[in-house]
Amino acid sequence: MRRSILHIAQSSEAGVARVVTDLAAGQCARGDRVTVACPLAGTQWWTAAQRGAQVVRWDAVRSPGPALRREVAEVRRIGGGMVRPDVVHLHSAKAGLAGRLAIRGRVPTVYQPHAWSFDAVSAALSTAVVQWERAGARWAHQVVCVSEGERAHGVAAGIRSRWTVVRNGVDLDRFTPPEASAREAARYRLGVCATGPLTVCVARICLGSGSWEVGPHSASRAHGGRRRRVDALGVEVWTRTRRKVGTPLGVTSVEMSLA
Repeated sequence: MRRSILHIAQSSEAGVARVVTDLAAGQCARGDRVTVACPLAGTQWWTAAQRGAQVVRWDAVRSPGPALRREVAEVRRIGGGMVRPDVVHLHSAKAGLAGRLAIRGRVPTVYQPHAWSFDAVSAALSTAVVQWERAGARWAHQVVCVSEGERAHGVAAGIRSRWTVVRNGVDLDRFTPPEASAREAARYRLGVCATGPLTVCVARICLGSGSWEVGPHSASRAHGGRRRRVDALGVEVWTRTRRKVGTPLGVTSVEMSLA
């Protein structure tokens, strides 16, 4: 049966955009009618359209604020009159907030946090955000997590829902282990020491994405007690994140390159 599926995402770059695009492409190939609602800025708009989805404009900003009332009304307009979906898939915190407030479970709703929002706010706001996630869970028929750890973290926070874990995939044809000579050449080009353990993290550096956790995990895998260097390639929130958590234990140095 051909279904109408509506994906809603404020995050229109990087990981979230890639997940939305891949889901939309697979669903279009299966014969479903897929619509993606997202901001004009970013790559999501044209990548989803290239893969066969209808794309509609949803103007939304990352943080909750005065625009939330309008954002909720826009979701209601898109879902209620423009698309009339059989299933709504809300991606990340802002779409999860506005979408659940607008739809309130009247249409089968999937919420995918892509990292919990209460991990990306200050301690002062964390309690309020956890309370919202607990309350908002009743308006999601399914919560999809990208790892068992993310699901367990939500359960530990008191969020009760129907859970599904769908792990992020890695394209093994595109990302293959390099030969030793290629690895050495890459270290030389980047000015990185030719010997010693090295972890490279390509990510948006922020607490919510968990990219900072690469340090402790990498340190725990260092061979022979040797300390490990982490090179982080990313954007945003670097100074605030490092001030809050410091240099991870077991890591000799952390070098930052803005992409």
